Amino acid sequence: MTSNGEIGDQMSTIDTPRLGTLIDEIEEVGYCRIPGVYSKDRAADALDKVRWWYERTKDNTSDNVPFLNIGQPTVYNLQNKDPFFPELLFEPEVMQDILVHFLNDQWFKQIPEGEPNYILRSYIARSSNSQLPMHLDSFVPYTGSHVFIMQYSIILEDQNADNGCTVVVPGSHLAGEYTTQDTFDDAVRVESEAGDVVIWDSRLWHGTTENASDTTRWAIV
Repeated sequence: MTSNGEIGDQMSTIDTPRLGTLIDEIEEVGYCRIPGVYSKDRAADALDKVRWWYERTKDNTSDNVPFLNIGQPTVYNLQNKDPFFPELLFEPEVMQDILVHFLNDQWFKQIPEGEPNYILRSYIARSSNSQLPMHLDSFVPYTGSHVFIMQYSIILEDQNADNGCTVVVPGSHLAGEYTTQDTFDDAVRVESEAGDVVIWDSRLWHGTTENASDTTRWAIV
C-alpha cells in the first residue's frame, strides 16, 4: 500500500492538505510510504557511509544484541558515527511535521509549541537477509489515539519481491493485541525505492520477507 500521491525527489516541505492526508493515512491504517523524500544521490551517499561504518564496526559488535538483529548486518548508534547521520535525520520537514503531530508532549512548555520535543530512542542501519518475524515495536499493545513511539525507515536500496521488503497488517495498530506469526499470511508487502520513507505507528504488526537475492538491502531505521 502506498500514499495516495507522489512526492518529488529532494522533497523537504509539503503543503498542509497533503500533510493532513499522510497523517490521516497513518491514523487509519497505521503506516504510509512517502516516495522520494530523499534524492537518489542523497540515498546513495547514505548507503556509502553505512557500508563504510559497517565494515569498520562489524567485528566489535556486542553479542548481546536485540533478537530481531541477530544475524542481520547492523550499524548501531548512527548519531555517534558522523554528523552526516543527524543531518540526514532532520532534513525533511515533512518527517518532523508528522512526528511533531503524533509524538510532541503538549504539556512540555520549555520548547516552543510546534518545535520537536520528542526524543530519539534508536538510530540504526540494517540490511535484513532472513525473514523477520511479525512483531510490534511498542512493547505492549494498547488501544486509543495516543501514539508514544513511531519508527520510520529511510530506504537506501530498493526493496521488492526479490530482495525482500517490509510487510504490514493494515489497521492492526488499533487491535490492542500482540501479533502471532500466522498474521504473516494477512500482511501486505510495502515495496519501496531508494530515497523513500516508510513510517509507522509502533503498534502496527509488521515484519519482513526473506532477502532471497545475493545483494544487500540496507535501510536506516
